[in-house]
Amino acid sequence: MREYKGRGPRRKKPGRVAMGLWSIAGVMGGGLLFAAPAQAAAPTDCPPTYACLWGDTAFKTGGATASVIKLKQYIPALRPFSYYGTSRTGHDSASSVFNNGSTDTAYFFKNENHGGAWFKKSTNDGDSDFTNGSPPGSFNDSLDSVYFATLFVPIGG
Repeated sequence: MREYKGRGPRRKKPGRVAMGLWSIAGVMGGGLLFAAPAQAAAPTDCPPTYACLWGDTAFKTGGATASVIKLKQYIPALRPFSYYGTSRTGHDSASSVFNNGSTDTAYFFKNENHGGAWFKKSTNDGDSDFTNGSPPGSFNDSLDSVYFATLFVPIGG
């Protein structure tokens, strides 16, 4: 039999094992503990710097997300605008909106020329279903104009 001339089996220090376990736990679960709050994801057919309207809920018009009205400026009346690929106008027909702008809050009004009740959406914010009472005030199928904060801010806005 061979004679052993070493110091004995190498032992890990207790702190190393604990640190290793904490490191693994941090990598695996840390993302859940330290994740930043998720922002609303912009619908794919609403490009950056635009506010968009859809005629139905869930950011769709007639079942298609591409059937959208894209706005990048003040719109005193939605009547002349149609959802892309359709003959359906924006006048009193929107059921979901998204503001994918980079700096401006978008204001949505029930009447033309910024008249009547209104609600606002900050950048990277939207509402996928007006029929659920959000925004308040029965805005489903009743929008008629859209303004941006740099062009117009309503009283109380």
